Amino acid sequence: MRKYYFSMLVIILFRHISYAQTTNISGTINTYIDVMTFGPCPNQLDVSNSAGFAGGDVVLIIQMKGATIDETNTAAFGTVTAYNGSGRFEKATIASIAGNTIYFVNDLVNTYNAPAGKVQMISIPQYVDVDVNGVLSSSDWNGTTGGVLVFEATGNVVLNANIDLTGRGFLGGNNLQVCPNSCNFTTNEANYYYPIGNYRGAPKGEGIAAFIINKEHGRGAQANGGGGGNDHNNGGAGGGNYAAGGVGGNNAEPGAFNCKGQNNYGRSGWALGFGAGPGRVFLGGGGGAGQGNNGATGGCPNNGNSGSGGDGGGIVIIGCNTFNGNGYQIISRGNNGGGSNADGAGGGGSGGVVCLNIAGSFSVPALTIDVRGGIGGNANGSAANRCYGPGGGGGGGVVYSSIALPGSFTVNAVGGAAGIVVASTNACNGTSTTALAGSNGNGIIGFTLPAGTIPAGPGCLPLPIELLSFYGDHIEQANVLHWTTASETNNLGFYVEHSLDCITFQSRGFVEGAGNSNTQQYYSFADAYPEKGIHYYRLKQMDINGSHSYSPILSIQVNDDPETILYPNPTHGIIYFKGQSLENMLVMITNNTGATVKSIEILNGSIDLSDLSPGIYHLLIPIKGYTIRKLITLI
Repeated sequence: MRKYYFSMLVIILFRHISYAQTTNISGTINTYIDVMTFGPCPNQLDVSNSAGFAGGDVVLIIQMKGATIDETNTAAFGTVTAYNGSGRFEKATIASIAGNTIYFVNDLVNTYNAPAGKVQMISIPQYVDVDVNGVLSSSDWNGTTGGVLVFEATGNVVLNANIDLTGRGFLGGNNLQVCPNSCNFTTNEANYYYPIGNYRGAPKGEGIAAFIINKEHGRGAQANGGGGGNDHNNGGAGGGNYAAGGVGGNNAEPGAFNCKGQNNYGRSGWALGFGAGPGRVFLGGGGGAGQGNNGATGGCPNNGNSGSGGDGGGIVIIGCNTFNGNGYQIISRGNNGGGSNADGAGGGGSGGVVCLNIAGSFSVPALTIDVRGGIGGNANGSAANRCYGPGGGGGGGVVYSSIALPGSFTVNAVGGAAGIVVASTNACNGTSTTALAGSNGNGIIGFTLPAGTIPAGPGCLPLPIELLSFYGDHIEQANVLHWTTASETNNLGFYVEHSLDCITFQSRGFVEGAGNSNTQQYYSFADAYPEKGIHYYRLKQMDINGSHSYSPILSIQVNDDPETILYPNPTHGIIYFKGQSLENMLVMITNNTGATVKSIEILNGSIDLSDLSPGIYHLLIPIKGYTIRKLITLI
C-alpha cells in the first residue's frame, strides 16, 4: 500500500523554530579520537573507537604530524623537505557510523596520512550563544590526540573567563640522564643526532615530524622541535611554530684539561610560517632539553640537574557570528624551559595558534590574545667558575582571523627570552652566552575553516534503510520532495532538512516511517513558498533507538519564471492548468527513468492521465525556448 505524506500545500506550512539560548562552558568540551585509516570512499575513515560520536555530529579532522625532514648529520638536520598532510584540517558532518567506520555527509577536502601522521577526529560542539564562565581549555597533547580546542556558535560568544591552552602542544625533551657520563678535554661531541640512551646528546623537542629511530637526541632540530644540547652541558633550543625558536646556550669550561664540547648547543626549532600554504595549523614545537651529567641525588640513572624543554602551545579554533572579549584573554603560550643546576638548561616551547572564524563582527571591549614563546631555562652555576648553557627562547605563535581585529584588541606573539647563567663567578654570569630569544610570531587576516561541499557518492553513504530514490521539483508554490525505500529496519521516520549554502541545515518537518518493511514505501514532503535561488535538502533518517543517518543531498532551483499552476496534485487523472495560456500545446509525460510514457495535447485547459498507472511522473512543458518540468502524482 502506498504512503503519501504531504506537508500542507495550500495552507501554512509549520516550520521548525529554534529559540536562542545561552550555554555556559568551561573546562574541556571536546572529545578526541585517533584516526586509523581513510577510504575507500572519499567520505569515509576508521577510528580506534567511535564511542562518544553519533550521526549528525560536527567534527574537526586534523593531522598533527607526518612531515618529512632532512636526516643528514649537518646543520640542515630537521629542515622540512615535505609537509605532506601535516597541519591540514577541515570540518565535516557525520552521516552514519558502522562500528568504528565513520561516514560523512560530504567528501573530505584534504588528503591525510594515517596513522603515521597522527590524524585525530575532534568533536565540534555547536551552540547558539556561548558564555565562557570558567577557564576553557583542551586535553593535553599526549602524542596521539589532544591539544586542540574547537567550538562554534551561530550567535554571540562572550568571555567571562580566560581561554588557556598554554603548554598543551608538542612535548619538550625531558631531562632523563644516562650514565656513565664521562668527558675529557679531547672530546667534542658535535653530531646533530644520537640514539636514545646515548648521553652525548640531550633529547630533542617534539615537532611535526616523527622521531627518527636512533636520531632522537642531539643538537639538530626536530622540524619545529628544538634541538637538545650536546655533551658537555650545552643548553637546549627553543621550539618553533610560525616563527623559529632561539638557539641554546654554550657551555664554556675554563682550563685546558676540562671537559669540552662548547658551541654544541641545541639548534632552533624551525619556523613553519604558512608551511605549504595558509590552510595548515600546527601545535607549538617543544623545546630541546639541556645536556646533563649530574644526577639529582648523585646517582644514575636519574632525573638529573639539567633542564627539560618546555611544551608548546595548543590550537584554538572558534567560529561564531559576533565575539565579545569582555577584557579577558585567549592564551596559548609555550611553557618555559627547565632550569639547571651545574648542567645545561632546557629551551622554551613555542607559542600556539589562535584561529577566529567570525561571520559578523568583534565587540568593542578589549581582548588580549597571547601566543608568546616560552622563556629559556636559566643555568645555575652553583657559584662555580663555570658557564653552563642556558636554554633558548621559544618562537612566537600566530593569530589567524577571518576579519581584521579591532584596535582595542592586543596580540602578543613575541618570542620567549633566552635563559641566563646565574650564580657563576665567571664573567658570563647574568648573560645568555650564545642562547637567543625566539623569533616573533604574527597576526594574519583571512582565516577560513575548510568544509567539504561534494555530497557522498552512490554506495558511500550506508543507511539503515534501502533508499531507492530521492528527488524533487518546484511545483506551484512549493518545493516537493519524493523518496522511496525498498526496505526499512527500525525506521522511526525522516526529518527533512533544508539549507541555502549546502553546509548549515535546519529541519523543515518530520515524516513518519514504516518501522520495519520489506516492501516499497513511498514518501513525499512539500516545503512551501521557497525564495528564489538554489535550495538543498537531505533526509535525516531516525532509528527507533535514537540513532540517525543522512541521505545524499538534493538540490532544487527556484527561479522567477512565469508561474504555471497545476491542480489537483496529487490527482486521480485530470490535471488542470492555470496561470498561462497553454491551450493546444503538446506536453510529454515521462517516468522516473526519463522514458516518455505519453504525449498529450492540452485541451480546454486540462489533460487526462487516467490511463496511466498510479505513481510519480514528470510533466514537460516547452515554454519560450526552455522546458518547465513539473512533478505530478497519480493516485
